[in-house]
Amino acid sequence: MALLAFIDESMRRRSGDAHVHALAAVLLDEHVCADPRERLLGLRVGRSQSIHRRDESPARQSLITELVAGMPLRAMVVVDIYPENGRAERARRLCLDRLLCELSQQKVETVCIEARDQWHDRRDRALVGALRGAGRAGRSLQAEWRRSVDEPLLWLADVLVGSVVWCLGGEGESFDIIRPKIEFL
Repeated sequence: MALLAFIDESMRRRSGDAHVHALAAVLLDEHVCADPRERLLGLRVGRSQSIHRRDESPARQSLITELVAGMPLRAMVVVDIYPENGRAERARRLCLDRLLCELSQQKVETVCIEARDQWHDRRDRALVGALRGAGRAGRSLQAEWRRSVDEPLLWLADVLVGSVVWCLGGEGESFDIIRPKIEFL
């Protein structure tokens, strides 16, 4: 039975001069992926090709979060809080590094990371290679990059990481619903 992880990120400026950057990995056994995927696809509205937490109304955010909270999954979240003059890409790489190392220790076989663009995805691939080369991530850890419209299970990570980042910004209503699913690294 293969263990899979789906990774997405979120960032937000906190009050004051700090920024929050977080990555979430949702872990699912491969044999249970079909049902959550179908349930998520059924939540799309109108012509929307995906679910993105920030684009949803508060009522839909709650509905989606409650659905996710009832799914057979667990999540890991890494957060970096950095100053206004800090670099978002550096914060992301620090989070991804920590997350990939932990996923490798958890015996995750495949990670699916939300694709951004060629340049950023190439940097992510280089990080995965460097972690493998340094022995910090297992050589058997497979990584793939997919657009969220092509992989609905990435929406799970979006819901979780979005809830965390908004909670750190002082708006944590949906976070309380999802908190039992999250392990912070």
